[in-house]
Amino acid sequence: MSDRQSFSEVSGPNGPMVTIVCLNYNNAADTISCIESVACLDYENCRLVVVDNASTDDSQQQLLAFQSQSSYSFELLLSEVNGGYSAGNN
Repeated sequence: MSDRQSFSEVSGPNGPMVTIVCLNYNNAADTISCIESVACLDYENCRLVVVDNASTDDSQQQLLAFQSQSSYSFELLLSEVNGGYSAGNN
């Protein structure tokens, strides 16, 4: 008998928790479109983390405004330093 738990034991009744990371850099329109798509998912055990990777345009303001108006709850992280793709996703 293994000490490891089966997938069904750790996933819970609604399936495993899934985290989606969406990285933005100077393209709030596409990122907002991505958020809207994730909000339409039928899968309930899901959370969205949006990372703005130190955009130099008005993306951060657009994302903050969208977040305050959206009925879909997501986490918004605003980076002051652009760490590149890898850092933004970690």
